[in-house]
Amino acid sequence: LHGDKTGSLWVGTRWGLNRLDRTRRICQRFIARLGDPAGTNINDNIVHSILEDRSGVLWVGTDRGLNRYDPALREWKSFTSNDGLAGDLVCGILEDAAGRIWVSTNRGLSRLEPGRGVFRNFGLADGLQGRAFTPGAFCSSAEGRMVFGGANGFNHFDPAAVKDDPFVPPVAWTAF
Repeated sequence: LHGDKTGSLWVGTRWGLNRLDRTRRICQRFIARLGDPAGTNINDNIVHSILEDRSGVLWVGTDRGLNRYDPALREWKSFTSNDGLAGDLVCGILEDAAGRIWVSTNRGLSRLEPGRGVFRNFGLADGLQGRAFTPGAFCSSAEGRMVFGGANGFNHFDPAAVKDDPFVPPVAWTAF
């Protein structure tokens, strides 16, 4: 469940996504259908997580990836592992103070730079509790720390402290 900035209630189910406009008393349903043109609908009917970012864009996690819904344009965009997302089953979605979207999946943790559409993925070598996370096991603290849970425990971190290593090691030929 998610109550958005306009007062609408979004309800994710195993049979699609529903939006209840409480002011106009209208219910709108978004369901994936074979043959739908790209950008017109959600990519799967099993919804695990919903986030509204600071700009009012809705992010919806399903069994088949991450969905971005722009209510002003009424357009959907889907992101899957083919686009760089760590895994297609999206378990949780959070936004950090810098506006980046953090997504826990069945194959690791992804950080999306929404303006650029670029993912940075994190795995076991980065200290994750495991590759797979659990749907619904996520939250953020008042201080902005994030928690994502999985079968082997949970990861608790400050997203502002996660820095990319800018050093690119030089290539050295040792044999030809």
